[in-house]
Amino acid sequence: MNLATIAADKEVINQALHQTANFKSSLVSIKAGGELKPHTSPTDAFILLLEGEGVFTIEGKPIELHRHDYFSFKANQLHSLKAIKDLRMLLVR
Repeated sequence: MNLATIAADKEVINQALHQTANFKSSLVSIKAGGELKPHTSPTDAFILLLEGEGVFTIEGKPIELHRHDYFSFKANQLHSLKAIKDLRMLLVR
C-alpha cells in the first residue's frame, strides 16, 4: 500500500495500516479546520507529521506541528489535534 493513495475526502480519516498483538499503526488525515476532540489513549503513542500543519494540545499545552515533526506521549494523557492546513500523520501505538 502507498500512503499517497489514501485520499482524505472526509474531515477526519483514521486508516489502519498494520496491527499486531504489540502495536497498531494508522494514517490520520484531517482537513484544514478539522479536529480530533480531546480524548485519551490507553497506550503510549508516537506520531510523525507527514504533511500539513496543526496544533497538538496535550494536557492543556499546545504544540505547533509542521511537516516531519514527531514526538511521543504517554497513555491516558488528555490530548487533541486541530489541523491548520490539511495534514496527514502516522500514528503508532
